Amino acid sequence: MSNDSEASNLKNHTVLTVAEAATFLRISESVVRRLIRERRIPFFKIDGRYLFYRPCVEEWMRSITVIPEGQTIGQAAQVISAHLWKIGGK
Repeated sequence: MSNDSEASNLKNHTVLTVAEAATFLRISESVVRRLIRERRIPFFKIDGRYLFYRPCVEEWMRSITVIPEGQTIGQAAQVISAHLWKIGGK
């Protein structure tokens, strides 16, 4: 998956594949695989396949977000939530 329409189709997916997680996060599959290898992103493995529970990935995104100086956590969360809604999040 590589374009905005494909990313918006993920809004109904609760469990994401590596390719879908890469599209959702707008990074390459190789970066997703590196994050898995380094255990820096929440994932689970079933029958040899790496999968991602989207709410956990969303929470992980929030936890690694740098809050701009002069902005509250609440303001930053609103920006993130609006972006997730736009690209197929909650």
